[in-house]
Amino acid sequence: MTLRSTALRVTAGLRPASRVFFTRRTFTSSASRLEQQTQNTNSFKEGMSAFRPFGRPFAKVFLGAIFAYQLIYWTWMKLEIWEKKLLKNEELQALEKKAKELAASPKK
Repeated sequence: MTLRSTALRVTAGLRPASRVFFTRRTFTSSASRLEQQTQNTNSFKEGMSAFRPFGRPFAKVFLGAIFAYQLIYWTWMKLEIWEKKLLKNEELQALEKKAKELAASPKK
């Protein structure tokens, strides 16, 4: 045995078990579907992790916008209802006045 082969044997024994990878040899030259899916999900998780800190602020702004829209919409509808009610009451008063005038006039 040479010094180099002895050193390789010693360093091989010192490698942690978590770094030893066993790969199954396939007959194709392309990556399997499972490997492609794992690579895609890992890249997706890596990409999404960059946006994770923005989740809560985005939700707060989004919900605040929905609340503001609903508040403005409700206020607008309430004002429109009041306006319609006012116009109907004015028209009703005008018709009642006209009815009283017609009732008070002498019949021919």
